[in-house]
Amino acid sequence: MTDENTPIVVLHIDESGESSFLASGDVRFFVIDDTAPHDRVYEILDRVGRDEILAMIGDDIGNQNDERHAAIEAVIAEAFDGKPRLRLVTGDAYD
Repeated sequence: MTDENTPIVVLHIDESGESSFLASGDVRFFVIDDTAPHDRVYEILDRVGRDEILAMIGDDIGNQNDERHAAIEAVIAEAFDGKPRLRLVTGDAYD
């Protein structure tokens, strides 16, 4: 994945929707939240072991250029829109 000196920063969203931030290595990690005007920029100082983060990541790493991206993006949009992206075609649509 990366060499052992590359810092890793992770936003982890668990199955219940709770999020946490994890960082490993020599990196400054900031969260900018414009909805919190008096604490808009917050620096995450906690660090965890690199092996802990790599174990969480595993081998299933996608990115915006892989073949699965468009399909996953469509499923997420479907969930937000509340309507299926695939629909049964009926009637005269076959003609």
